[in-house]
Amino acid sequence: MALAGILFDLEGVLLKAKTFEILPFAREALQFCREEQLPFGIITNNTVETPASILGILSDRKLGIEESQLLTPLKFLKDELVGVEKALVIGNDNLHNFVVKQGVEVSSMPNVDVVICGGSYSITNMNLYSAFSAISENNSRFLCLHRNRIFKDMHGITRPDVGSIVVGLEYSTGIPAKTLGKPSPEYFKYAIRDWKLDRGDILLISDDPVSDLGGGKAVGFQTGFVCTGKYNIGIQESLDIQPDMVWPSLDQAIADLARLTSTAA
Repeated sequence: MALAGILFDLEGVLLKAKTFEILPFAREALQFCREEQLPFGIITNNTVETPASILGILSDRKLGIEESQLLTPLKFLKDELVGVEKALVIGNDNLHNFVVKQGVEVSSMPNVDVVICGGSYSITNMNLYSAFSAISENNSRFLCLHRNRIFKDMHGITRPDVGSIVVGLEYSTGIPAKTLGKPSPEYFKYAIRDWKLDRGDILLISDDPVSDLGGGKAVGFQTGFVCTGKYNIGIQESLDIQPDMVWPSLDQAIADLARLTSTAA
């Protein structure tokens, strides 16, 4: 195994989901990359917080992350909204406000240019019907910021994530959504755009072997599953696409990677 760069999922790997408490050995993992002079990036499907807000949280946790090292689906959403006049948004207030700041009117009616599905959603019969009508009858574009199956809320309770809404709308309309975040291949490729490295030498570490690591494998990354987030160890045994490495926590990941880099040297 050659190791030339690492992509870290944010929640469940470096920070606790929703509360953003720093997880054990998060600082040590990033310090390992710096000491070994490995390029690294932080990738997240979080659309509840803006990129600026996430950078502020990372700064408060003294993780020393630069803007160029963080990627969220809102980067791609901003580009997708160029020329859009009206959107129907399924997501939280921060997502609504982000869309409005791009000069787009947010509407709850089906006569929109685009339907956007993001995290921390709330669903009523009315907005689900409006989204269905916009996509199936008005030919509105259908964007999902990610397709995660589940998330853990701030109380540690596992809940269905926005992927359940996206798949339901795809099934009922017969129209696939365009995915902007993980596991979109374009998302992963953009995250390493400046690295000039072979994808097979890049390691993706995530707590989500379903949405994240399967997508990472598809673009050629090595994958590591760390069991400090929403999935428990053993979930990988039921998957068609297996992660290359499995760790109960980041300290064991660091130890294994340190041995690999010392052997390669």
